[in-house]
Amino acid sequence: MNRVKELLQQRGMEVFDLSKFWKKRSNYTILTEQLAEFISQARFEKAVLIPDSPDSGFEMSIIANKFPGVRAVLCSNAKQVQKARANLDANVLIMGQRYTPESEIPLMLNRFLNTKYTQVRSRQRRFIEQLSRIEAERHRASIIKSKEEALREVLTPDLAISDLDYTL
Repeated sequence: MNRVKELLQQRGMEVFDLSKFWKKRSNYTILTEQLAEFISQARFEKAVLIPDSPDSGFEMSIIANKFPGVRAVLCSNAKQVQKARANLDANVLIMGQRYTPESEIPLMLNRFLNTKYTQVRSRQRRFIEQLSRIEAERHRASIIKSKEEALREVLTPDLAISDLDYTL
C-alpha cells in the first residue's frame, strides 16, 4: 500500500489513504461502499483499492459495481489493467496484495492512469451502452420505488397507487 501511495504522490496526485480506517476486516465493505459512492457522484474520477485479504478483492469489486457509473476491476497484471481501461472504461482498480507482484505495481498504475477508453471494438462499445442503459433504468426504478413508498405513507385505504397520476 505504501508503495502505491508513494508512486501516486510522485506523480503529484492527491492521495486519500483510507487504510487507517481498516482496523477491522469488516470495514472494507463500508469503505468500498463509500468510495464507490464518491466515484458514482463524480467526487473522484478514479480510485485504487488494495485489499489485504486474499478474497476481499472479489468482494470489493462486487460492492463497488453496484453503484451507477462505477466500473471496478480486479487485476493482477498490467495487461489486464490496460484492457480494462481501454475496452471497459474501468475507473476503479483493485489490486490484491497476494496476487499482484510488487514489480508489476508501477506499470499497473501507469496503465490505469494513462490508458484512455478507446471504444475501438463495437462489442465493447455496445457493452458500455447497455451497461449505461441498465444503470439508468435501475436508477429510475429506485426513484419510482421511493416515490411509491412515500405515497403509501400518505394514502388512505380507499386510494390505491394505481389510481394516482404522477410523473418524475
